[in-house]
Amino acid sequence: MNNMKLNTAINQYSQSILPTKSLNYQKALRSQFRHWSTHLGEYRLSRITPQLVQDHLPDGSPATRNRYVSALSVVYGECGDQNPCRSIKRGKEIWRVRFLSDQEKIALLDACRRSRSKILYPVVILALWTGLRKMEILKLEWNRVDLHRGLIHLIETKGGRPRTIPIMGHALELISQLPRTSRYIFPTRTGEYRRHLADCWYPMIRSAGIEDLTFHHLRHHFASTLALQGVPLYDISVLLGHKNISQTQRYAHLSVGHLRGVLAGLDNHLFGGAP
Repeated sequence: MNNMKLNTAINQYSQSILPTKSLNYQKALRSQFRHWSTHLGEYRLSRITPQLVQDHLPDGSPATRNRYVSALSVVYGECGDQNPCRSIKRGKEIWRVRFLSDQEKIALLDACRRSRSKILYPVVILALWTGLRKMEILKLEWNRVDLHRGLIHLIETKGGRPRTIPIMGHALELISQLPRTSRYIFPTRTGEYRRHLADCWYPMIRSAGIEDLTFHHLRHHFASTLALQGVPLYDISVLLGHKNISQTQRYAHLSVGHLRGVLAGLDNHLFGGAP
């Protein structure tokens, strides 16, 4: 494989593997592939060095440059040490927590109700009320939902560990009302699970007039809301299914109001009776 040109490898990946990915991933990767094809396409894979990759990285934030390195890396697949991207140190990314304002939330839910898609509103509600990832929701099966006890049992998760999430109120009511036409709660017309929501998500976002919002931001909104209410980061970490609480630290700054209340109580306990 390492003797073929990068352009050939990109074409092979684009034809055989890329179509199995989500539409958003395909769109991003095709753009990154065009960049590498333009700059390094005529090089043989064995001739592309880490320095050569770094010299041809596009300008942009560390996050953007990291994505271009990752895009090139997937072309090499399981080449091991022959993959020049393995030795490139990734730039430090600044985590940005995006959550909905009250006005955006109202506009979002209103646009979901107006959507031609019958499943978009309950899917979005479930994301906002549970913090589940998009594919955790789209792959959710009826036998994993306990409607009587208000619990969702996740077996296949990004973190690789099963977890149980409470579901109640409006979200539970919506799920209970959905028709059971498949083993999946949100099936396609053929009864399989949905691979994406692009066909209804982006029209809905445009209708709502909301900028810079992805489905994953609903998960951020869930966690941010809990943090603003003073829920301990450990509990948020458990609900999100994070492997390590350090992943949840991005929401720590939102808990400042709660911490202020905690310290006010401590101040009153220590010095409340002082003259």
